[in-house]
Amino acid sequence: MRNKMELGLLSLAALAAGLVLAGPALAATEEIVVEAPRVETMPATAQTGGAQVNLISIRYRVAYADLDLATHSGALALQKRIDDTAAKACKEIDKLYPIGAPSSDKDCVKAAKNSAMAKANEAIAAAEAKAKK
Repeated sequence: MRNKMELGLLSLAALAAGLVLAGPALAATEEIVVEAPRVETMPATAQTGGAQVNLISIRYRVAYADLDLATHSGALALQKRIDDTAAKACKEIDKLYPIGAPSSDKDCVKAAKNSAMAKANEAIAAAEAKAKK
C-alpha cells in the first residue's frame, strides 16, 4: 500500500513538473514579448573610475491566441496590440526612469516594436503556412 501511495505521489509530482515546464513553451506560441529598453549612463566618479552604464527594460506580453494570424485582419490586430503595448511600456519606463530627452521616447517605441514585430512576423508566417496546407 505504501509503495502505491509513494508511486502515486511521485506520478503527481512528475505531472505537476511537466505542466510547469510545458507552460512557458505553450505560452511562447501564443504571445509576443514587447520589451522597452532604456540605457542609463551614470557619470564617472572616483569610486567607479569610469562611467557606469545600466540597461533597464520593461516587458509586457501580448497575447494573440484569439486572433487568426493567417488573415490580414488578424495580423493587423496583432500589430496594433504590439504598437499600443510598446507605447505603454515606453511611457512606463520613462515615468520610472526619466532621462528628459523627447527623442528617446520615439527611439524606445521603435526598438520595442521592431523586436516584437520580428517575432510576430514569424508567428504570422507560420499561421499562413499552416492555413495553406
